[in-house]
Amino acid sequence: MANQTFNDVQSRTKAVKLLHGRLRILGNTTPANGTFSVIEGDGILSLTRTGTGLYRITLRDKYQKLVGAKFQILAATITQGEIEIAAEDVDGATPYVDFRFKAPTNSSTTTLIATDTANDVTIDVFVELALKNTNAR
Repeated sequence: MANQTFNDVQSRTKAVKLLHGRLRILGNTTPANGTFSVIEGDGILSLTRTGTGLYRITLRDKYQKLVGAKFQILAATITQGEIEIAAEDVDGATPYVDFRFKAPTNSSTTTLIATDTANDVTIDVFVELALKNTNAR
C-alpha cells in the first residue's frame, strides 16, 4: 500500500491517510474538450472527464479502502449545486475516485441532474480523501 511523503502529523504505518488536492476544470463548448488539471495534490496523478458532469481522480498509489471524502467548489460563477461520489476503486490496478457535479433542473430547484461546466467558466475543486493505508485494524 501507499507509503510516501506524508506530513509528520500522520502515522507512517497503520493509519488513515489524508490526501488533499486542488483540481481545476475549465469548461468548453464541447465538454470533452475542456481543460482538466491537478493544480496541487500530493498523491493525485490526474483529473479526467469521463461523462456528463463526471470526473475521475486517478491516485498515485493503491489503498485498502476509501473511508471518507470532502469536496469544496471555488468559482466566480457557480452553476453546479453539489458534488457526489459516483464510484471508487482505490485498491485496483489504477486506483481512482469518480465524482459528479449536479445542478437543479430548469423546472425544479429540488431535482438535481448531472451537469458539465459551462463554456469559459473555471471551477476549482478542493478535495480531501481519507484512505485506509493497510490491512491492520
